[in-house]
Amino acid sequence: MELVYGVLFLAVGVIGIMVSLLGSRNPQRPRWASDFVVGSVILPLVIGALVMGVSFLIMAILNLDQLSLGFRELMAMAGIIAATLVACKTMRIKKRLAEYAASADMRA
Repeated sequence: MELVYGVLFLAVGVIGIMVSLLGSRNPQRPRWASDFVVGSVILPLVIGALVMGVSFLIMAILNLDQLSLGFRELMAMAGIIAATLVACKTMRIKKRLAEYAASADMRA
């Protein structure tokens, strides 16, 4: 089960990074994307999720002999990874960042 938790925490961290990147690069910044909120609230939570994910994965690898990896766990991890990839594709990160850069260039 540690592998599932590790993948879940890593997925939450990656999605958190993507959302905060889009919010902080947006020329019309939302209120939640201010420098204070991103630096003091969002990034520590994202970094904590990434560290927890890595620590769960390391713990699972170290306890490989006691690992009970069944069909449910494999399907849960595959679902989490698939949902993360779909969420990242749906956010259209590259396109939005290019639009934000073009918008900022036009204002300057």
